[in-house]
Amino acid sequence: MAHPESRSLAVLAPLQDVDVGAGEMALFECLVAGPADVEVDWLCRGRLLQPALLKCKMHFDGRKCKLLLTSVHEDDSGVYTCKLSTAKDELTCSARLTVRPSLAPLFTRLLEDLEVLEGRAARLDCKISGTPPPSVTWTHFGHPVNEGDNLRLRQDGGLHSLHIARVGSEDEGLYEVSATNTHGQAHCSAQLYVEEPRTAASGPSSKLEKMPSIPEEPEHGDLERLSIPDFLRPLQDLEVGLAKEAMLECQVTGLPYPTISWFHNGHRIQSSDDRRMTQCM
Repeated sequence: MAHPESRSLAVLAPLQDVDVGAGEMALFECLVAGPADVEVDWLCRGRLLQPALLKCKMHFDGRKCKLLLTSVHEDDSGVYTCKLSTAKDELTCSARLTVRPSLAPLFTRLLEDLEVLEGRAARLDCKISGTPPPSVTWTHFGHPVNEGDNLRLRQDGGLHSLHIARVGSEDEGLYEVSATNTHGQAHCSAQLYVEEPRTAASGPSSKLEKMPSIPEEPEHGDLERLSIPDFLRPLQDLEVGLAKEAMLECQVTGLPYPTISWFHNGHRIQSSDDRRMTQCM
């Protein structure tokens, strides 16, 4: 039988600093020992990493913890922390990632084709490295994209985004981003596909936005206007500090009004003392 001290958390081989160029992969790994119920989390600059947002992969086989960052950008530079925790113990080890920016413009994250329902929000993202920071332009079918009430162009460091609040058929098509500085030029493009709203039967669809936010059975005269569930306002990515309150919201339509379920990493979740799911009346 193993001694109790052999089951305590320990870092046998710590993380090492990583230095790579923009667009390259970065790998952090450490060797650990501990009980079978150990949980592993990765943080960057004190914030919990979300693989879908950072384009990273995490792996733990019981002894080796790995974090693989694909196509890094200079904005990804910073201190990365592997946090090991059990019901009784917690242990961390950290290392620094240094990403050297490219000279000529380089897309470290390309635009991706997007398919959305008409009337919903759409967002196209790309990440661009370059020294000096490139000048960036957006085009739609070769014509410059102009901002308005329904369309916004945003920049956060090297992240460039195009936001459409409510997508219409006129927004469909090819979008291209061009990045230029004194060392060169780079381009990438993607298609935005717009689908008509799904309905269970033909009939007026203007009623979708006027549906009540509480379950309501349709009257007999409404049967020909039954519609399957749809999101008028989908969930949005959210970034918060550790131990801070977080709220995720969406707006749903459908006739009759749909039953709502929430899932976390594929597992259905219920309300608890520290997590409440509510529905506006």
